[in-house]
This record gives sequence, C-alpha cells and structure tokens, in this order.
Amino acid sequence: LRQETQEICKQHTWVAEIHSFAHSWSPKQLELMKGWPAGKYVQRVVQLRAWAERVREVPSMVITCNRLLLVDCSSVQQEIGAWGMRGYILSLLFSETSQRSEILISQLGGVVQLYQSVSTDIFTIAKCSQKVWLEPTSTDSMLCWYLHVSAVPLTGVFLCPQLLDTWEAFVYQQQEASDFIVSRRLSIIAELVDSLQRARQELQELLTMATTGQFLDPSQSPRAMEQELRELHRRFQAMTTRVAELCRSQKILTGMRATGPHPASVGIQPQGSLLVPVTS
Repeated sequence: LRQETQEICKQHTWVAEIHSFAHSWSPKQLELMKGWPAGKYVQRVVQLRAWAERVREVPSMVITCNRLLLVDCSSVQQEIGAWGMRGYILSLLFSETSQRSEILISQLGGVVQLYQSVSTDIFTIAKCSQKVWLEPTSTDSMLCWYLHVSAVPLTGVFLCPQLLDTWEAFVYQQQEASDFIVSRRLSIIAELVDSLQRARQELQELLTMATTGQFLDPSQSPRAMEQELRELHRRFQAMTTRVAELCRSQKILTGMRATGPHPASVGIQPQGSLLVPVTS
C-alpha cells in the first residue's frame, strides 16, 4: 500500500506546481505583467492552456488496488479549473496589443509624412536619410512584438487592417525616399556645401558688422547702438543655429564632419544677452 501510494503521489507531483501557481495568483501579478516581451506572454498563455488540459485528464478520484485508500481529486480539479487567470492574461494581452498598435500606427504615420516631404529642403532630406539608413526605430521592435503575438492562434490576436495598411504605406514611402536620396545624393551634398559656405559667410559678415563702423564711434547714441546690437545678436544666434543644423545634415548625408573655415570669434564676446565689441 505504501509503495503504491508513493507511486500515485509521484505520478501527480506536477499538480502541486499548478495548484501553488493558482493559489498565488493575484491582481498584483497581472499588473507586473504589463510591458512583458511578446514571447513571455505567448509562453504563459500556452503554458496555462497545457495545464488546463492536463488537469482535465486527472481522474476525479484515485483508489489503491486493495481499495483501502481513496483520494478525492474532484475538489482540486474544480479549484484549479475555476481560476480565470488565463482570461485575465488574454484581456491584458488584447489591451496591450491595442495600445501598441495605436502607437505603432501613429509612429509609422509620422514617418510616412516625413518621407512624403523628402524633397522639401536639405534638413528634411537629412532627417529622411537618418530614418532610412542610420537610425534604429522603435517601430521595428514594436512590429516584431505584434507579429510574434498574432502568430500564435491561442492568443486570439489578429493583425489590425489599419496597421497593415499603414505598414504598407510606410514601406512604399521609405523606398521612394531612399530612391530619391540615392538618385540625387551628389547634387544634394553640393547644395548642402554651398548653403553651409553662404551661412558661414553671413556669420562672418555679422561679426564684422558688430565690430566696425558705427559701433566703434563714441558719438553714436548708446541706446540706438544697444538696440542695433540686440538685433545683430538675434540674427547671429539664428544663423549659428542654421550652421549647426547644416553641419549635422552634412554629417548624416556624408558620414563626415563639416569642413571649411569657421567664423572668427576674435573681437566679440557675450555680455548678458548682448554681443558687444571688445576694445583694447
């Protein structure tokens, strides 16, 4: 009898794991599952499905051969079979899938709009180039998550038609943008270099303007000079930003730092919010 009882217990040790998991389940565990990788969701859903099937195969009672010992398993079956955690997990999975698909559609839509405006200006071309070749986007990992989950029938998740349409538009516009950049790369870079040279020349002219002429004349009205210096400072700051953006675009499109003379800063120093000439 003892040996037979031990054998029965050995055959059903796996029930203890399921029973323990079912009893330890709580809403807090569901909360901790948010943000799980797709593979973990799928693994848990498949595991719960397999457990449910195994529990159903357990006989409602186990009796030893000599009929001296009877173990009623029906209560355990009912207790484990009644847990609705699989339904809760699937609900969470549906919710996360819906949220991720909305985010993905929004992200892809934004990139599609960017690609559609690829020919607008140098800066847009550089942004598109960065998206196409250099910048790893979260859309790839998010799409993989979505595809991983939807590929498993047990999850009940299916690809959203709107997401499929947006993805197709994204792929098409990405190829169009790539073809445009490749076909016009040399002329784009030449235009970029020319724009950079002109912007730097304008910076140099602003510096020269602020350190010569009327700004060195002590007879000029201080208030008028201050106002003009403020305006020069505003233009200088705007042009400095443009030069920085052009340099960044050149680095993206060529993989190299921008070259060429930088505007001299000798003779001009910041003082508060103004650029004032330095006199010896």
